[in-house]
Amino acid sequence: MLTLLDFKKQEEGIGHDIIVENMPKTPELAVFPVYPMDGDVMTLTVQTGIPDGSFRAYNEGVTEGKGTFENRTFTAFPLDKKISVDKALVENKKPATVQRTLMANASAVYTGQMVRVCKQIWEGTTKGDKKGFPGIVAQYKADDAHQVNAGDSTNKTSVYFIELGEEKVELVTANGKTVDFYPDWKEGESTDSKGNPYEVLYNYVRGGMGLRVANRDCVVRIHSIGDGEGEGLTYQDMKTAYRKCLDLGMNPTHIFMNPRTAEQYWNLFGVDADGKVIKMPIEFMNIPFVITPHISNAE
Repeated sequence: MLTLLDFKKQEEGIGHDIIVENMPKTPELAVFPVYPMDGDVMTLTVQTGIPDGSFRAYNEGVTEGKGTFENRTFTAFPLDKKISVDKALVENKKPATVQRTLMANASAVYTGQMVRVCKQIWEGTTKGDKKGFPGIVAQYKADDAHQVNAGDSTNKTSVYFIELGEEKVELVTANGKTVDFYPDWKEGESTDSKGNPYEVLYNYVRGGMGLRVANRDCVVRIHSIGDGEGEGLTYQDMKTAYRKCLDLGMNPTHIFMNPRTAEQYWNLFGVDADGKVIKMPIEFMNIPFVITPHISNAE
């Protein structure tokens, strides 16, 4: 199960060091597997139901069983951002200085693009970029079997139990590549806020990214977790979500939550018998937490 970081290593892409450097800002990219598509669209036949099994008596006929299937289309959406650096900053400078200046600017833009991908996973086109890919909420099954309602009303957020993996939940990229920028910078012209021109070196961070929930039984969500008086994530919420995972035959690989929810869960445990504050929990039922700032507190 390869992540975006793994693919950057294989590609020997320019963005590899930038991803490593900024991994704390993009924790999703450390765990979400990536599937490189041949183009930018793929259609899969997904099994949505299985028939009941049955025994039979001797000399007795049997009923016919059929699975149910549906076609789903998954798309990697264009991710594109221009990088411009004032030519005067690198003119007549040593090659090492030029490279350092260009990479510093590229790093900022590349990181911004990766943060956008992480936010899009949770926000989708409802609260995120409407030109981007549909997120988890748009793709999972929002029914009683796949969600727990925490029942709160103030500054609501969610926790997600997800089984990541191929043909389960994963990111997809377009044309067999990840997101990168060109090795050669070009000369051009830009304008300041008053419309005055100046010379620049420019490049683009380009690629295609999408999210694929191929198996909708691989997501269970606890929603409507608030922060008002008497509100917040409870241990019962976590137990109920885990039981629903078991009901679905799902083995979650990770539990995703934001820092506020992680603190609420931590506060449930207080202090130990010696009066010492218990360390912040980092797992539930041996399922590791991924604490990310990209899950909103404003559902």
